[in-house]
Amino acid sequence: MAKNINKILILFILCITACLMLGGCALVSNLNPPVVDTTVYPITFMVDGKIDSSSYVNSSGAVTKPLKDPVLANHRFVGWSTDKQDYVPYDFNSKVTGSLTLYAYFVFDEEAMASEIDVISNSIVKVTHTYKENGEGMIREGIGIVYHVQGGYCYVVTNYHTVILLENQSEPVITVTDREGNEFASKVFKGEYKKLPALDKEYDLAVVCFPYTGTVIKELKNRSAVVNELGQGVISVGTTKDYVASGKVSDFKKTTVNMDESLSSIDFEVYCHNAVPSDTIKESLLFDLKAKFLGITYYSENGEAYTIPQGRIAMFLNEYLYG
Repeated sequence: MAKNINKILILFILCITACLMLGGCALVSNLNPPVVDTTVYPITFMVDGKIDSSSYVNSSGAVTKPLKDPVLANHRFVGWSTDKQDYVPYDFNSKVTGSLTLYAYFVFDEEAMASEIDVISNSIVKVTHTYKENGEGMIREGIGIVYHVQGGYCYVVTNYHTVILLENQSEPVITVTDREGNEFASKVFKGEYKKLPALDKEYDLAVVCFPYTGTVIKELKNRSAVVNELGQGVISVGTTKDYVASGKVSDFKKTTVNMDESLSSIDFEVYCHNAVPSDTIKESLLFDLKAKFLGITYYSENGEAYTIPQGRIAMFLNEYLYG
């Protein structure tokens, strides 16, 4: 009997000891702090190709949206995008899982730019070339940009293929028309100390001039720019301010277009873009979204257009007028 009691007592003590040990382990386990991911991810906000602001967010948190929406001239802010070119909206309620760059996405606001377009339209003219070919009356129409007004003359850069007269053609008449319908009899310019007129097939550029007594025509001053990156927004303006289209530059390369070889032989890089005012208009002038002049579009078809950069225009002018 005593032995049985002793066995029961020993078992009881062992049970109590085991319970205390298990409880102690649990207590020690509960005292260990939970593992927290303290990784910090950089967050960058880009506006118009420049860093607007930066922040850092723990992986357990979310990105805080900037308090103020960014502003860009002649644009309307849509939202923050994860894609640089297209609008892929970012969910600010989502958990951060890595470094992140967000891009301010804007759309061109034609109403906001209406006054700018109205101003630059005074520098845009229609160039009309009528001539006879095998006795039959023919016509070519193009576009020009007024780059200089001085000494009672107005000087316009246009396309070679608009004003060139081929061997089987005769009786050329070149007319420049401003936005209000005023017409000016013009001619291809030849500098006093230049051997050749300002007319070059390889540039597909020409300069025409005419006596100028004063109308709405204005010289386009201090408005030149370049395309900084592919995907940049641009606008094309035709011979009237009603022919305006927005788009993006898709490439900067040499390209072959469906134009008669006798009318153009461009062999340098041009801007390729989709800012085409109308399917019936082949020529237009290209501007950035701040109304800075980018170049002369010499051909467009099926929603694609090709523009001679203003840098090449400057080279042409230097060679035939200034250099």
